[in-house]
Amino acid sequence: MMPLMSALASPSSPRSLQRRPGAFAVLRLPVGADVPPPAAGFSGLDAIVRTPDETSVIRSWSDPLVGSTEDSRRAGPFRTWSIPGTLDFELVGVLVGIIEPLRDAGVPVLAISTFDTDWILVDEARAAAAESAWIAAGVVLLGSL
Repeated sequence: MMPLMSALASPSSPRSLQRRPGAFAVLRLPVGADVPPPAAGFSGLDAIVRTPDETSVIRSWSDPLVGSTEDSRRAGPFRTWSIPGTLDFELVGVLVGIIEPLRDAGVPVLAISTFDTDWILVDEARAAAAESAWIAAGVVLLGSL
């Protein structure tokens, strides 16, 4: 049996994405900002990335931190999808195989990787166009928006 990532990288084999519920925001906070924990009942994606120039946070659109962040430092709402299963770090071409159909359809994307998998964020207004592009490229969508 072919590993999941090799299967995703092969244009002749089925690929899939798991739809994730909810809407998300990307926030730009000051360098070293204290980031409160997610609101009670958290489920989904919560990411904090710190660089020498900023602190970026991906958080549920309904989280109080999103509402208290000024519009110029907030983007979204975004819809999210993830590649099901755990990906091997040695796999090549998985993410590009998911992103290329979106590039070809003119849909901007934000990708974030975790230890286990890759997550794709697309502006909520373009979620249907993203799904249409994936379906046309043979990507199977699991779950529901």
